[in-house]
Amino acid sequence: MSVYSLILVEKCMLRLSGSVFLFACLCAFSQAAVSHGTHAQAFALSGRTQKVAQKSVHVASASSQEHFLLGSEVVTSALLFAAAGKTGNKNGLTIGLITNQTGKDQRGRRTLDVLRKKGISIARIFVPEHGLAGTVKASHDVVDSLDEKTGIPVISLFGNGSGKALDAVHLSDLDLLVFELQDSGMRHYTYISTLFLVMQAAAQYNKPLMILDRPNPLKHPMEGPLVEPELHSFISIASVPVRHGMTMGELARYFNAHVLEKKVDLHVVAMRHYNRLQGLPGKLPAQLSPHLQSKEACYGYSFLGLLGEVKPFDVGLGTEYALRSVALPETVRVPHTFWVDLAQRLKKIGVHSKPLRFYSPRKKLQCTGLFFTLSDPALFSSFQVLVSILTFMHKAGVPLIFSAAFDKAAGTAKLREYVQGDFSRALLARQVNEQLHRFYEEAKTSFLYTPAPKVVFFSDKVQ
Repeated sequence: MSVYSLILVEKCMLRLSGSVFLFACLCAFSQAAVSHGTHAQAFALSGRTQKVAQKSVHVASASSQEHFLLGSEVVTSALLFAAAGKTGNKNGLTIGLITNQTGKDQRGRRTLDVLRKKGISIARIFVPEHGLAGTVKASHDVVDSLDEKTGIPVISLFGNGSGKALDAVHLSDLDLLVFELQDSGMRHYTYISTLFLVMQAAAQYNKPLMILDRPNPLKHPMEGPLVEPELHSFISIASVPVRHGMTMGELARYFNAHVLEKKVDLHVVAMRHYNRLQGLPGKLPAQLSPHLQSKEACYGYSFLGLLGEVKPFDVGLGTEYALRSVALPETVRVPHTFWVDLAQRLKKIGVHSKPLRFYSPRKKLQCTGLFFTLSDPALFSSFQVLVSILTFMHKAGVPLIFSAAFDKAAGTAKLREYVQGDFSRALLARQVNEQLHRFYEEAKTSFLYTPAPKVVFFSDKVQ
């Protein structure tokens, strides 16, 4: 295996005092040439117009993850100062950091602490749903506090069951906003929604925004419905596929180019040696939330998140099987072959499982169902699995009660209507697939990594 040293010169446009200037960022790095395929690397600093001179170096992908670097491991003080429009380090730099317990490097160090060691002054920490430690339950208010280690004020961006916008009081003294959150890969997980609100505020108050990019744990598949206009909410804040196949940095670029009315002075620090097929190397940096504690739970969440909005399902919340199982209370009578039949049906579409029985602390009942053994999220279609479980249950006579949030999280009422027998599968497939195709074509210029997301079309035939 030969090693090639490459110099990546980035020419980035920044806006300072109403004028635009060019500067060059020299990033020297080595990449390994190996037998499997080419891998496009981009160190991105994307500016207001999304037309920044941005050069990608095309080299062979690395065979070892030891050279993989997160955006937070790539960023330097010079890049932070440049993004803020400052040419030198003399006057200091004050930032606001949007992060939580997932904002760590591969050595487990908080990005918050690493930036402070670089001499960056962090005036405020802004936190999403679940709080700075990721321990606040879903939909519960996150309160303002202080970071125990540093004493830095922690400002909540979630309350009253929805996101909260950043305001002028919290932004006026900041030179730059820096965003780093580990996403789950699903649109209805609200860290994406927090990103969107942060971008709106950055645009409104003319604050540059830097994204320290992280992997998508669900890898490259892109599938499922987009969001119908009347269903926009905090769990469906922008019309992207329910399983989007993109990183936070790529989503930010897409929002800036195609969704936001006022553009952001946006800077994305891309990962180095990242191949979309590898997903998230190693383990999660920390639990994403009280119930989303592992990569395997993220894989399950890709279809169980929506199933959790349908009664009488139990998806194991409050147990060791959280978001890795589906079950019914034993008070719901089903045929004796019910779970075996469902397991066989799901096995045909790439999802393996085994029988499970547990006590549900939420329902205070014994439940019986399936525990999913999911090792690779690229081996199954989350949307197909969701539809298969729902239609199987409906045909078996299980009374399904959809929550008010289901249509919003799905992005469409047509899925629920199809399951209930009020909408045809052919029409659902046509709507979903046409929207997916249009989105993919529009989003192409926002992609930073290879391979590009793989569009998974929904079959108009029952599988």
